[in-house]
Amino acid sequence: MRRLLLVLAAVAGLSALLPATASAHPLGNFTVNRYSLIDLERGSVHLRFVVDMAEIPTFQALGGGDTRDGRAISYAQREAPRWVRGLDLTVNGERVPLELVPGSVHAGLRPGQAGLSILRAELTARASMAASGPFSVAYHERAFGDKVGWREIVVHHGDGVVLADSTAATRDVSDMLRHYPAGLLQSPLDESSASLTYRYGSGPSVSVAPTRRLVSKSS
Repeated sequence: MRRLLLVLAAVAGLSALLPATASAHPLGNFTVNRYSLIDLERGSVHLRFVVDMAEIPTFQALGGGDTRDGRAISYAQREAPRWVRGLDLTVNGERVPLELVPGSVHAGLRPGQAGLSILRAELTARASMAASGPFSVAYHERAFGDKVGWREIVVHHGDGVVLADSTAATRDVSDMLRHYPAGLLQSPLDESSASLTYRYGSGPSVSVAPTRRLVSKSS
């Protein structure tokens, strides 16, 4: 705890001294940012989950200022099953188990502020869909609880799948947390839940524009 307090003090001090071009996380040093891509295929649903963790949560997660990518990968591989358990997928009123796809966990670090690192991790989970549809799906992301940060949910679909309705956007805003729009940094997306309906077959699918939902600034 004492070491963390010293780091917090260092970050606060450097924030006042460093120019605006310093490589601090654009959404703030304390944020844990999440992205869910729901990919609908015939016979399955693939869920790609991305975490973009700012300097202080990264420092806490890695137990210090270790900047080696191997440390980040080990952390992500260890935590991935827990993250998947925090991704709730309900189909036609019944909870559907998601399984972590082997070899899908990736992680790395990039330089942040005050000599600290920013962690990015990705995984893919999969659920089998034995029924022939139509499907009514509810999704809720609770992998990091109420941690402050950007939360975005996007839905895509493959050939032979018709998306009839969706509260999630069908177009990306943040390029999977790689680029946050400057105009939304003060009012980031806060999408933790989505619902949608789809069927197998042919025909036009809905196109849903991204929405703006404000995230609380309290930590």
